[in-house]
Amino acid sequence: MDNSFAYKLEIVEPGNIHIRLGTHLDVSTSGELFNSLLPNLAKLKFANLTLDLAETRHLDDYGILFLQELQERTATRNVHLDYVNHSPDIKTRIDQANQEEAERCQIEAVKKNPS
Repeated sequence: MDNSFAYKLEIVEPGNIHIRLGTHLDVSTSGELFNSLLPNLAKLKFANLTLDLAETRHLDDYGILFLQELQERTATRNVHLDYVNHSPDIKTRIDQANQEEAERCQIEAVKKNPS
C-alpha cells in the first residue's frame, strides 16, 4: 500500500466529502495541505466533511495547526466535520490540542464592584 500521499479527496455524494490523510500529518506534509487542500476545499460546496485518519501514524504541532485551521474554516461555513478511523494516540493528541486551545481562548469573567 502506498502511504506516501499527503491526502486523497473524494466527493462521496453531493454535499459530502471524504478526505483520507496520509501517514504523516506533520511538517513534511502541512505545506501541501495548507497550499493545496484548503484552497481546493474553498472552491467546493458541501455540508459534511469526513476526515479519515486510518493511515495517519505521526502527528506533530504543524499537523495540529492544520487541523485547527480546518476546524475553523469548516465552522465558519457551517460544515459538519467528523474525524474517523484514528488511532487512540492520534485521538489523544487531537483532544489535548483542542483542550489547550479552548483554555487559551477562555475569557475570565470580571466582577464589577458594587457602586
